[in-house]
Amino acid sequence: MSKNLEFSNLLDLYGSILTDKQRKALEYYYNEDLSLSEISEILCITRQGVHDLIKRAESEIITMEEKLQFFSRSQHLKGKLNDIYEDSEKIYLLSNENEDVKAFAKRIMKTVKNILET
Repeated sequence: MSKNLEFSNLLDLYGSILTDKQRKALEYYYNEDLSLSEISEILCITRQGVHDLIKRAESEIITMEEKLQFFSRSQHLKGKLNDIYEDSEKIYLLSNENEDVKAFAKRIMKTVKNILET
């Protein structure tokens, strides 16, 4: 996962702990790919002010993730759910004529897919 995409995900998760100005600066920087100069015009602060604002906000988010590990835990769970989905798919394909096994495997696959999509 690219650094920008990962930080964008962290921002989605922890953005509410930031001030409005910090959150907006990070959203402009990571989600809208604006330059520091463009953000400085929008927020009516200096380019250096934007740089400092972004660095402080990044630090707060990184500190929260280090303490709480919500993002890393959710990524770990998604990986495990993908493993369950793939194993269920194999069971479905290997079940031959056993309709009960096929139905259970299909139900597990559907449940896992629904969890992953939320």
